[in-house]
Order: sequence, then C-alpha cells, then structure tokens
Amino acid sequence: MKKHKWTFMVYMAGDNGRIFDDGMRLMADLQAYGWRDLKEMSAVGSTADVAVVAQYDTLDEQQYTPRFYIDGKSETGRLEQTIAPVNTGDPKNLTDFIVWAETNYPAEQYALVLWNHGTGWKEDDIYARYRDARQEDSKRSMDKREKMLRRALFLPTAGQIMSVQDDEVRAICFDDTSLDFLDNQQMVQAIKDAEKQTKQRLSVLGMDACLMGMVEVAYAVRGCADFMVGSQEVELASGWPYEKILAQLAGEPKMSPRALSQHIVTAFGEHYTTQSRSGGGKNTQSAINLGVMDETFAQLRHLSAKVATVYNKDIYARDAVTRAKQRVQSFDDADYVDLRHLATLLRDEYAGGEGIAELADGVVTHLANGTEAAPIAGNFRGSGRPNAHGLSIYLPGTGLSPFYERQAFALSGWNRVIRQANGVVATAFVATKAVIGEEAANAADVREIECPICETKLVVPTNVAEMGETTATKGVWDALTQIATQIQQALASPTAEANEWLDLPCPHCKHTFVYNVETGETKR
Repeated sequence: MKKHKWTFMVYMAGDNGRIFDDGMRLMADLQAYGWRDLKEMSAVGSTADVAVVAQYDTLDEQQYTPRFYIDGKSETGRLEQTIAPVNTGDPKNLTDFIVWAETNYPAEQYALVLWNHGTGWKEDDIYARYRDARQEDSKRSMDKREKMLRRALFLPTAGQIMSVQDDEVRAICFDDTSLDFLDNQQMVQAIKDAEKQTKQRLSVLGMDACLMGMVEVAYAVRGCADFMVGSQEVELASGWPYEKILAQLAGEPKMSPRALSQHIVTAFGEHYTTQSRSGGGKNTQSAINLGVMDETFAQLRHLSAKVATVYNKDIYARDAVTRAKQRVQSFDDADYVDLRHLATLLRDEYAGGEGIAELADGVVTHLANGTEAAPIAGNFRGSGRPNAHGLSIYLPGTGLSPFYERQAFALSGWNRVIRQANGVVATAFVATKAVIGEEAANAADVREIECPICETKLVVPTNVAEMGETTATKGVWDALTQIATQIQQALASPTAEANEWLDLPCPHCKHTFVYNVETGETKR
C-alpha cells in the first residue's frame, strides 16, 4: 500500500448539548459546527500525498458512529465505515480510531486533532451527579452553579461553564450520552496504546478545543508527539479554519511537523484577525515543541523550589508573588495565567537577594528563545490578550484543586508555590493509637514523614500492630498500612543497609517518593 506524506486524523467528540432531566445543559451543542468543519475539510479533500479522515460522534445519531474519508467530492466526504455508537470519553475508542486510520491510510507523518470542548489540565468529573441520578432516580435541588448555567440560554463555548468557579467541569472529549470524558492521563494512555499497536508515533497533536495550551498539558503529552497545537484561551465554536489549513498542506505535502504546526497557528490567526474588528479579539493559538518540555519543566522546578523555600521568610518574595498574581495575563478561566508573563513579573518585581529574579529570568529566556530549541514554535494572540505568549500555567486566586497534585507536572514543585501564595494548609494523615507529642502508655515508635511532592504529613507507627482507627478512605488507609509495613520490615531486617531508601506511596497526591529509614530524608 502506497504511503501518503501525511495522514490528518480528526477525532470529533460532538455528543454534547444534551438537556438532562433537571433542565440542565452542561456542554454547548457543537453538532452544527462539526458538520460545518467537515464541509471545510471537504472543500480541499484528500490527495495522493495527504489523506484526511474523521470520526464524528454526535448527539443526534445514536444508531452508529460514522468514519469518513474526506475525498473532496461531497460535503462530508465518503462514508468509509460505520461502527457501533461510541463513547468518546473512553480512551479505548480513541485508540481504535488512531489504529484504524494509520492502518488504512499509512503515511510518513501523522497528525491527530482532538475536536471538542477542552478545559486545560483540570480533570474533575462534570457528569458525576447525573450518574448518581440514574441510580437514585431522583431530582436534586439546583445549587448556585446550576442556576447560573440555566440562565445562559445558549452556550456557544465552554466559556460560560468556566466562569462558574467550582471544579466539576474539566478535561477534553466530553460525551453527554455516555456521561464520560477523556481526561489528560487517559488521552496520553490512548495515544501510547495506539503507538504500541501500529509502531507509529504522532508528529503533531492538535487540540481544537478550549484552554489546552498549558504547560501542564504539554508536559503530560510530551512523549506522544513532536509538536502540540492548542489555545491558551477559550476557542469560538467555529474552531479551526480547516479549509485554509488543509489547502496549504495539500500544496506542500512535504511540510515538516514544525512547519505544519506553525501553519495551523498562522492560519488560525489570519482567519480570526479577518473575522474580528479588534485585531483578533481574545483569540489565541500556539505551536509547542514537545521535545523541550523536559527543559521547561526543569527551569520551573528550580524557580519553584527557590520561591517555596524562602517564601515565608522573605518579604520580597511574598510581595513579588502577590503583585505578579494581580497583574499577570489571565484567561477565561481565571485560574490559568500566561507563564512567560508571570515569570517576567516575578523577575521585575523581586527586590530581594535570594536569586529569584535570576531564576525567573532563566524561565523568561528559555520561553522567549527564538531558535528551534524554543518551546514555543509559533504563537498568535489577538489584541485582547496582549501578554499571551503561548503557554499557560495554573495559578488560582485562592485555594488549590486537590486534583492538581496528582498531575505529573506536580513533580515540578509548582503546587508548593501555590500552597504558599494562597495559604493552603497541607493535608495530614495520622495512623497511630497515640496522639503525637503526648505521653501515652500505648505510645508507639512513630515516624512523621512529609511527602516532598504535595507536603502531606504522614504519621505512621513502626509497628503495624499500633495502627489506630481512622475515618480515612480505604485507599488512604491501605497506603498508610503499606508505609508502616515497609518501615517495620526495613528496621527488622538484619541485612538492611543503614541508609536504606524505601519507595513509599503518598495517599494524597498518588505519587511515589523515596524515604531514608535511617535519616528520615525524603526525595522525589
């Protein structure tokens, strides 16, 4: 079978807009925009060098899900295959689509576009209450969030949902019928599972969705593709200009992954600049070089460690963080801010001698690098977002989502900066019969361990028999029991090294860290 230069795959999660029993519509109805985008693709169609394929799951069509080969001869392309109705929030279905496309339309390079609502790194479960309702068959009174959403007569984007400040509405590829969504970890696993089957790696991963242009997302998918394209801001429902994007690719099929990523950004910018009376409005789009995300992570780890370490004793650090939070470029979700602008403000506002300005400047220099080693390969920002430089980062005005510390990016230590800035007290799990610090007849030898990732305090006995009662969940209790057991076994082993390191599970952030039995030191 002849190989194309490119296979351009679009995974369209359009099963949205359902009105639930309580009158709620959680996600905007994008079906009409999906058909319009297929029509845009068909205006160019596939060529001998470029294959364009799409799978479109909709709310209206519940008999089957169509897969199209965009041949350019009809409005939606040639119906290539029908499959049973799919749940686009199930990672297996994304894997199946990638494998089908790469097997039937082999190419030298592959681009995958995820088309739907997006919510950045946040992965909280928007559908939980409706699954419960299925089981309970009862209606619940509307809370403040529901009342606000009901007042919106039409949800053209996820923007109105994002404006409601709770953590129940996040991720990508939402499916109203299945009450499911694809979180970022599942997305990564789905792509990797497809790669295992086909032995083909993605060249470009596109997010035609809202708020996905984040350092947390880019770091999570760094092993899945060479480049990622996404928006820091909410996208309009019309999304990407597919006709303009594919026309250029069809004309230049030897386009490199970098060039295609940059072209998508340029086409997006030109389209919305033309459509807007205000220089592109609040629209954004960026191409991100995933090959340098480990360096971006390292730069932020150094800055985070310094800020978190000196924050409580250095008034200059506190003042710089406070002023930066007040002035930094934010987006429709106010918890998301521009990373480069934030680092610039920290550098310029810090007046102390702890090296924060130098480390922040290192982040700015890294992000502003104009060479091919730069993390930002291309960027468009409308006049309404003057300090959107291509990558956002999570920085809430108050609090800290408990889900954030479970992200791979939490290993950078950025969560510790948020804790300090927002006064978030670390979680503590105590699993001993005796109260620490008090004299008690049954007092056991205990270890107080702090997770170096999320700062959770873990208090466990060195004798498992001294484990006390707890109201913690079974998962937390199992983790604490495992920690106590490992420490007890290490201390009891006659062959144990004096400085034995143990791999311990944190029941809060779910990461594993290492603990020195002899010294009590912990490491990531």
